[in-house]
Amino acid sequence: MDYLSKQVIKYQEKRQKFENIFSILAEEIYNYPRNEEHRGGFLIFFYPRLKKLCKTFEYQGIPFSHYLRKTIKWQYKSFLKEISTRNNLEDILSSSDFQELYLNRSALSFNSAHDKKTSMLAEILKNAKGKERTRLFFLILREIEYLPPDYEEEIAEIMEIETDHLQYIFSELRKRRHSRIIKRQIVQKKRNALNMRILLLEKQIELASEEEKIQLIEEIEKKKIRLKKLDRKLEKMSIRAKHSDIAEVLNIPKGTIDSGIYYIIKRSQEGTSFINNYFSDFNSASKACHGNVAHFTLTG
Repeated sequence: MDYLSKQVIKYQEKRQKFENIFSILAEEIYNYPRNEEHRGGFLIFFYPRLKKLCKTFEYQGIPFSHYLRKTIKWQYKSFLKEISTRNNLEDILSSSDFQELYLNRSALSFNSAHDKKTSMLAEILKNAKGKERTRLFFLILREIEYLPPDYEEEIAEIMEIETDHLQYIFSELRKRRHSRIIKRQIVQKKRNALNMRILLLEKQIELASEEEKIQLIEEIEKKKIRLKKLDRKLEKMSIRAKHSDIAEVLNIPKGTIDSGIYYIIKRSQEGTSFINNYFSDFNSASKACHGNVAHFTLTG
């Protein structure tokens, strides 16, 4: 049996995480569309279908990659049909109401204040001693999305670990974060599609009879309830590294990560730590970010 088929069967037996399989296949799926503008959208479109394919796969001498290629081919046709349908709604997409609602829920964009603060990070790590430096390192790993991509070497030198090993740690955490971003984008896509449907129904009311208007209003209300549920779900979907992720990558107990991060945050809140100024400013910038995904609370 080939390697990929074995990994899928391990996933079915709950001995392998789906995120690991997705990280292996993501590049192939992403590069399938010849049109580069379709690639990101098709990857998001295909993600739930890939999960279903992994769950239903049965090995009968034919490798999983064979079924995968056939599924990609057919699903890309479905994706193109969806794009065609979407293009027929250009009047809705270009409306001011839709633009306002969509832009308020767009992909995460972070405040530039974070970039200014990263320059303080090396100095803080250098000044930290013993356990406080290690605990601060845990917090840095949790907020990895704010680190510049070329920062590994300097942090590795301060933490006295091999640069290659730190790059491995960062890479593994970013893979897990990327998987959560994909999941969040899928929910975001559902939310936007539902909102588009509500706008279409509201336009239909203008031409509907009195009896039809009552039915349309009821349908709109039901969809607005679903929309609120999706909004709440999006608010809860953090994309930062989980404490369990950090513990797994570092091969240490999750409780060590929990307590270490809690200690650093508690000290910064009490104003007793030399890192207090850094984190108070970092917090202010975080609250200005869309979605408030980076504010410092003990979750993971």
